[in-house]
Amino acid sequence: MLACTPQYCAPEYLIHQIVSPSTDVYQMGLVLLESLFGWPIMSESSIALTVLAHCEGTLCIPRLALHSPLRELIHGSLSRTPETRFPNASIMQQALSRIDPHALSISMELMLSQH
Repeated sequence: MLACTPQYCAPEYLIHQIVSPSTDVYQMGLVLLESLFGWPIMSESSIALTVLAHCEGTLCIPRLALHSPLRELIHGSLSRTPETRFPNASIMQQALSRIDPHALSISMELMLSQH
């Protein structure tokens, strides 16, 4: 039995019930992007499809975001495998601090106009 909100579960938790600091990084990445974009990254129509999207790595991230100043943050926090994610929140915070707020503002305007 899983004890989680499916929209925010890391793949390793869904498959093996493994919890680690990188599991939290995955969840924080989802919440951060949802906060920035204004819509949920996981918006599948059922729990089964949500779990499948996490496990297959088919998250609903705007293509422009993957080529924006958020690129490193997205890849480092939402990788399917914990070994290729930021190992903890401190490392994620360091990546976040390297993002130029001005460049991010311009990128966000482009992304939101395309959604």
